[in-house]
Amino acid sequence: MKYTLQDFLNDHPALSEVLTQPQDFSSVAVISTRIQEPPFDEFFNKGEIIISKVWGWETDTSLMEDLVLIAHEKEVAALIWALHDKDARIPSSVVRLADTLAVTLIEVPWETNFADLQADVFSAIHEKEIAALQQVQQSLFDQFFELVPLKKTASLIHRELNCAVRITDRQGVIIGESNAIPEEPDPACLLRSDIAIGGFKYGEVFLYLLDGPENPLYDHEDYAQKYIAFPLSFWFNRQNIELMTEGRYRNDFVWDLATGSEASREELLAQGQYLGFDLSTTYFCVMLYVRFEHAADARDPFTPQLAQMTADVEQAILQEARRQGVAIMAAHVNQSFIIYIGNKPPYSEQALDALLDRFEAAALQTAGLRCTFLWGISDLSENDPGFAVTYRQARQALTLGMHGSLRETRIFYRNTRRALIGSVLSESDAVRESAEEVFKDLLAYDEHSKVGLMQTLMVYLATNYNASQTAKELHLNRHSLLYRLEKIEQLTGLSLHDHEDLFVLEAFALAHAE
Repeated sequence: MKYTLQDFLNDHPALSEVLTQPQDFSSVAVISTRIQEPPFDEFFNKGEIIISKVWGWETDTSLMEDLVLIAHEKEVAALIWALHDKDARIPSSVVRLADTLAVTLIEVPWETNFADLQADVFSAIHEKEIAALQQVQQSLFDQFFELVPLKKTASLIHRELNCAVRITDRQGVIIGESNAIPEEPDPACLLRSDIAIGGFKYGEVFLYLLDGPENPLYDHEDYAQKYIAFPLSFWFNRQNIELMTEGRYRNDFVWDLATGSEASREELLAQGQYLGFDLSTTYFCVMLYVRFEHAADARDPFTPQLAQMTADVEQAILQEARRQGVAIMAAHVNQSFIIYIGNKPPYSEQALDALLDRFEAAALQTAGLRCTFLWGISDLSENDPGFAVTYRQARQALTLGMHGSLRETRIFYRNTRRALIGSVLSESDAVRESAEEVFKDLLAYDEHSKVGLMQTLMVYLATNYNASQTAKELHLNRHSLLYRLEKIEQLTGLSLHDHEDLFVLEAFALAHAE
């Protein structure tokens, strides 16, 4: 819907007289007006109305002819001339030239106020532009309520505004696009607008203005936001609500499995099938904590933006699992995730490491931010101890990884039991004092001699009292190791050959390490 020369003539019926042959003026778009007096330049634009006063041109028609030639070359909408008195006439030779070149000549009275005329045209053009954009906006709203898919809206915008359209999500994945997308668009004819809800960006719309300044969006980026991006945001909002509702049911179901649902197995199987989960297979559990760098204000540790990023991470993991053909059930609360992974065929630690690598890569790509991942992993046994048991194992591993002495980012439950005992023992004042008493002379000897008897003891215990393996890890010959072991017995007063003394040494060593 554009302002045309016919609209101009309809708006000023008593003011204007067309001198040239009738044409289809409704097909001639008017984009602006220009007041031009001699000497004439050649910087006219297609679709402009050129307004001039004729004063003294009658004796030299070359000026008029030059202007007609320029108007033809630049494809202006019309030439408007005001003669100096009512008896003056445009020379017939000039009218014939205009007729031959299909240049519209319009005569207005001498007393016409050009500034007012120009303002009237600009106002009318603006009203037409807004009406066209409002029509597109209303059509988009109609399609939204008619449940038309978002990808089809690009074609509607293309038809209404004659501009190529591309709609993407926040990651740049194309959701929909019209025909005629240029391979290398002119930056001057490209408008880009964020599709946002509540200040959070969900996607982008790109408008390639195929006919440049004739397009009503030309040089008006705020129009693209108000009339195009805003209605498109309704689709993203609806999708977000649907995903949130579906995700809430799935989330609650998985947490119920983890914390011990009171429903019968038959009920769980039926609920799982409804949600797309296969509970007939064997699962193990991993827990994940994602720490986003610079993502939250300390006064508001879980902002809407952080909530969306966390949801994006979960979606990325689920999509990667589907690509890998992995059975998976996931839920999250804030930045903590619980993930059940189908264990058929049974996973090795190496295979699980590879899968978690892929999960992390997908999440990093989706979140678009720097973040770190900490995993707690239950036993990978082929047996099925139950959802609640594997959840407790994974939670214990994650908790020790976050708050204990372990420094790994992937902690297996089987490696936490020793650390858990050490953590408990270290909290006992009596145990800690007894450990300090037993190791007092040994530590003093180490500090003086730099031999490393405490390290020797820890390796000996970790290798299950295997002297050969201990010597190999410490790069010692057998004689040197035996000397150190005897020295440990002398300084601690405990025998490395007595089961009860070994138990005490191991317990005190764990407490000391904590």
